[in-house]
Amino acid sequence: MELLEVLHNKMMRNRKALFLMLIILLLLLTVTIRLISKDLKVPYYTTTDMTPQWVKPLQENRHIIRQFSFTDQNGNIVTRNKFNDHITVVNFFFTSCPGICKKLTHGMKEVQTEFINDEKVLLLSHTVNPEKDNVSVLKQYADINGAIKSKWFFVTGQRSAIYNIARNSYYADEDMGWKRDSSTFLHTENILLIDKKHQIRGVYKGTIPLEIEHLKTDIKLLEEE
Repeated sequence: MELLEVLHNKMMRNRKALFLMLIILLLLLTVTIRLISKDLKVPYYTTTDMTPQWVKPLQENRHIIRQFSFTDQNGNIVTRNKFNDHITVVNFFFTSCPGICKKLTHGMKEVQTEFINDEKVLLLSHTVNPEKDNVSVLKQYADINGAIKSKWFFVTGQRSAIYNIARNSYYADEDMGWKRDSSTFLHTENILLIDKKHQIRGVYKGTIPLEIEHLKTDIKLLEEE
């Protein structure tokens, strides 16, 4: 009986020690997560598979949106420089799209409404059907959707240039990995969040209301960086 009692007491001490170790490990993990989240609340996206990275990329590993030049709904030339030091919300659409694009545009409109008085947040919508979506068509579409001309830019341009930047800068196309060019119609439900240094910081399904709310939250977090 004495031996059993000794063994029992030893087991209880071991269990207490193990329990204490688990608590310490959980506390360390919690502190680590808080430290990471304090420094970086919104991830970076630097690869075509759009895997979030919670460590700030080194200068040589940074992926930034390339320079571009398109024409907006007011006939003005818009380049990447327009969005320097701004947070930009980006999508791809076409005006005659019967379903998905309407939801995407509605999501973008919600973002505009949320940040209507925030001059540091801009919106950029690229048509993927530039042959039909000329300046006047984009102007009509922008007006119908209540776009503020100094805040929300609907742009058109050479098809090859739009498709190139969509696939190689924004990593925007669905089913990435397939060999595609401007002869393959671009289709994506993604809305992208670009920071003040032209880096991809978020990707969201623009047809899902909960994702739009997540996008709004991430914009506010980016503004705190």
